Amino acid sequence: MESKTLPTSPHETEVKESQSGSMAKSLETAENSQPEWTPEEEERLVRRVDLRVIPTLCVVMGLSLLDRANISSAYVIGMKKDLNMGIGGRYSLSLLVFFIAYGLLEMPSNLIIRRIGARHWLAANITAWGAMVLGMGFARHWATIAILRAFLGGFEACIALPGAVFVITSWYKTFETARRISTFFMIATVLNAFSGIASDADGY
Repeated sequence: MESKTLPTSPHETEVKESQSGSMAKSLETAENSQPEWTPEEEERLVRRVDLRVIPTLCVVMGLSLLDRANISSAYVIGMKKDLNMGIGGRYSLSLLVFFIAYGLLEMPSNLIIRRIGARHWLAANITAWGAMVLGMGFARHWATIAILRAFLGGFEACIALPGAVFVITSWYKTFETARRISTFFMIATVLNAFSGIASDADGY
């Protein structure tokens, strides 16, 4: 049997023309959206971002790690006697409250930074974190150290992993982030290696 071709209605013809016109516009838009810079210009831009973003994050993370190790050195140098932290579990409690606040607030901080942006959230947390560190120098009681350490953990929950990784993933393409994140952690860890020397110098 011979198949009969049904006549195309005016509506179907109009739909096909509309679809073909939309595809042509999409192709034209794709062609016009090609980057207007060369690979060499993009490479230079990435290097400029590297020199501004990564060192700043490394310094902040390095200071954060330095502060974590600094309380142990301060305890040995004289804080144990000055603030009576050797009694019971005062010293252990002062260490514990930091990580409790850090663990509880790390995920909420990651959600907040995506909503309000790193510019405001990171700046506020770094400023507050610095104020807590400065306040610990004026503490005259072990309970004050414990309270400040709890706030310190809360503010540092934004600075360390969520904040730094968010900034890196915002500035770089997906295939560029792995090397930057590994470099960030490596340099921050190297800076933390000098925490003992810095604490010893501060003690004298």
